Amino acid sequence: MRRIVGIAALLVTFAACDSDPANFFGFDAVNLPDGSGGDAGSADPDASTSDVDPSADVVPGDDAGPGEDATVDDAGGEDAAPSECGNGVRERNELCDGSDVGAAVCTDFGFTGGTLGCGPNCQAYAFDSCTGDTPQDPVCGDGQRTGDEPCDNFALNGLTCRDFGFDRGVLACAPDCSDFDTDACISDSGGDAVCGNGVQEAGELCDGADLGDASCTDFEFEGGDLACGPACRTFVFSGCEEAPCVPQCAGRSCGPDPVCGVSCGSCDDGLSCNSAGQCVSTSGNAPRFITFNTNVRRITEGQTVRFTAVVTDPDGIDDLIGGTLRDEVSANTYGSFTTSAAEGSYQLELTWDEIDRVRAINFTDELERVFEAEFFDVAGNRTTQTIAVTLFCDDGPLAGACDGDCRSFTSRSNCGACDNACIPQAQCDLDGATYACECPAGWGVCDGACVDLSLTTSCGACDVDCTSADGLGVCVAGVGCACAPGFTLCGGECVNTFSSASCGSGCEVCSDAERCDGFSCIPAADTRPRINPTNDTLEVFRDGTWRGVCDDSFGTPDATVACRDLGGELVGFRLSRSGSGAFWMDDLACSGDEGRLASCPFAGWGSENCSTGEHVTVTCEPVRSTPCRSVERGAVVINELLHNPTGIDGSSGSGEFLELRGTPNLDISDTEIAFFTGSDGSEYRRIILPTGTRIPGDGYLVIGGSSIANVDLANTSSIQNGPDSIVLFACDGSELDALAYGNVVGPVVLFGEGFPAPGGAEANSIGRDAAGTDTDDNFADFRASSTPTPGAPNARGSSSLSFPLTRSFTVSSSDPVFRRPSEFCATTSTERNYEVLTFENSSDTDYTVDVLASYSAGDGWLVVYDEAFDSTSSGTNCLGSNDDGPDGTVSSILREIPFRAGASLVVVLTTYDPTSTAGSVTGTVTISESP
Repeated sequence: MRRIVGIAALLVTFAACDSDPANFFGFDAVNLPDGSGGDAGSADPDASTSDVDPSADVVPGDDAGPGEDATVDDAGGEDAAPSECGNGVRERNELCDGSDVGAAVCTDFGFTGGTLGCGPNCQAYAFDSCTGDTPQDPVCGDGQRTGDEPCDNFALNGLTCRDFGFDRGVLACAPDCSDFDTDACISDSGGDAVCGNGVQEAGELCDGADLGDASCTDFEFEGGDLACGPACRTFVFSGCEEAPCVPQCAGRSCGPDPVCGVSCGSCDDGLSCNSAGQCVSTSGNAPRFITFNTNVRRITEGQTVRFTAVVTDPDGIDDLIGGTLRDEVSANTYGSFTTSAAEGSYQLELTWDEIDRVRAINFTDELERVFEAEFFDVAGNRTTQTIAVTLFCDDGPLAGACDGDCRSFTSRSNCGACDNACIPQAQCDLDGATYACECPAGWGVCDGACVDLSLTTSCGACDVDCTSADGLGVCVAGVGCACAPGFTLCGGECVNTFSSASCGSGCEVCSDAERCDGFSCIPAADTRPRINPTNDTLEVFRDGTWRGVCDDSFGTPDATVACRDLGGELVGFRLSRSGSGAFWMDDLACSGDEGRLASCPFAGWGSENCSTGEHVTVTCEPVRSTPCRSVERGAVVINELLHNPTGIDGSSGSGEFLELRGTPNLDISDTEIAFFTGSDGSEYRRIILPTGTRIPGDGYLVIGGSSIANVDLANTSSIQNGPDSIVLFACDGSELDALAYGNVVGPVVLFGEGFPAPGGAEANSIGRDAAGTDTDDNFADFRASSTPTPGAPNARGSSSLSFPLTRSFTVSSSDPVFRRPSEFCATTSTERNYEVLTFENSSDTDYTVDVLASYSAGDGWLVVYDEAFDSTSSGTNCLGSNDDGPDGTVSSILREIPFRAGASLVVVLTTYDPTSTAGSVTGTVTISESP
């Protein structure tokens, strides 16, 4: 099971459900399935709201919404027949195919017109036949695939892990938008891939000697031995052999070729070879090269190269004046040739540093530098010849030069390129055929440095600080922030599990006649301890009163026995230097083996010489009263959920419920249900099912408000409306099921299976099909239902809607006014009268629709909102706004609006001036499927 962790911001970023932690379940005194009674609890509703996405299409495979490329539905995540690129028909997972580019046109990408084409592999558009200005380069991270980006953030072109050979999981986009990231994809065959076992598995490029079908020749090498790189996700090319150099003499008739420095021929008498490799007539009796060569063709730092030239002149050797050596690119001169003993023989020797001073030596791998020799005579006649010398660095296979200095490109200061310094804590690791700065696995970039995302101050994300939970939070891998051992979450803070002010996971408040055993309030017995409800100090009950335990000589053995007497095991203790009141016990001298504090040596009941502030505090981990009963994964699942309506987190929750489906009569005692807020992934509630809890004989266990039919365990608290998560744990800590739900519209942290299930509209539940099918993909398994069925097989809405949907409206000058948003959904200063129509998608099908408003007279304005409309914030949830309609009509239209299963579209109508048309304007709104 792989969780969704750190879903990035989608096309338009809005606030996710940043709910305050709240009580969720306090069991009312109702009969449990085994006939026992539950403890009464109290609600602590959270006070958050849930914003929804105005334009993002968050589910892979959905039809295109505003700002997205047109893609083809992928049938709810199920695999269909494979697509065949090149057959001219745009099929599943194809962006285009031949001339079939869907509804896309050149103007969608910033051009003024022309014909849009289809690019390679049917996964990109071709813009060669588009006309007008070229659009700006794509911006990676803006959530929209532009240019040659295969993906951007969570705009994944409708692809899922299945398209890459995996069974499930979460497909992502690489941070630089250059490729897809399949690290979170999962193959069910034999479990997740294990790098290092010598077997290439799903998600691995290679493993040890198992390279799949890859070889050096696949990467344009001549041959050699390909190897597998770190993490089994890259190849190592150091053992591959370069192909022999192929001279490029095409179009050249003389002189050295520019690639290998091999001669392309020589010129006849009277002709001279120019820098382009052409034999040309010399002016007058110009000098002529007999030979021009070097002593070496490759040099590295610290070495020299000697250029030699043998030159003659038709008018006699005495007619020669001399020659110079120049850089072919900059035309700067390296120096003049000197003559040797032999007449007409010249030479010039250059060091690496002298070459760098004329034109800086900068390269990765190696560099070919072309040198041009020019000789002239007394009459000014000239002739030239060129030759190439290769510059290289002998610092390993991944090295180069930076301003003439050879450097290894595997160092943190020059990682993969000159002066590419890695940020703090990053390492320079092999990435494909080169090196790149990378944070260690499980780390992320925070404020310009790699940070361990398993720390309490950066738990799963940079801005998640678990220490905010009263300084007691810890980071749990794969889950997020949680309370440290010995503490539980109550009222948004981690508090002592044995505290009588917030007892156990139910956060009960014990009376003075009770104490907390770590799970619930029980009657206080004489000489038994408790944790004071006001200041968390250790107290003992005797003669009907609670008094403290003094810190004189108090140590680990005493704390161990105190926890054992409370009903738990020691986590830690401290001399609190707080508290008030008298003491029952002083000068404790436990050995650590006693079962109760009262069995330890001490000064005697009430005999003490302690002052206020000499109290102690102990922290204990509860010990279950019964052995943990293991539950196999799949034996029980989350089957149906009805959370409070969108936008009203904090309601009483009396009409809400969570339904578990499992094997009839299955014992699920001590099974834990954890609730996580999507804003930062923190746990806002965790309950432990009471001992003796079993799945009823009908297979459904319903936990909900008292008004819910067939309720088995009652609660009066609130379930957050999403995007949030619910995770079901067995008492041994193993995960049984996970549900992420809600419309994802911003940066969220979710713990679910596959992609999140859509959030239910008001009074709608979300649930599996009647058979309780579990494919480990929340989005595929859960659909909205307008008919919740607690304690019975789920009944979804109709499988489809019947279009068109039509409603009438009237806008009059007596209607309320609001600041109508502009066509970009930005709030304006223009106040207009308005009317509101709400359309619900009660089916289990997602649609893309066109919304058309037709007016009786005058001009009108149409605005469409996702789920909710707030007249005081007209830009919030806005999916589109304009006054444009089809030519020749009095209407407004918005096209390709996402209409999700179980969700609503809110249509707001306004006019420019109702008073100019008898005080009102009438019309109709028609919703139809987008073509």
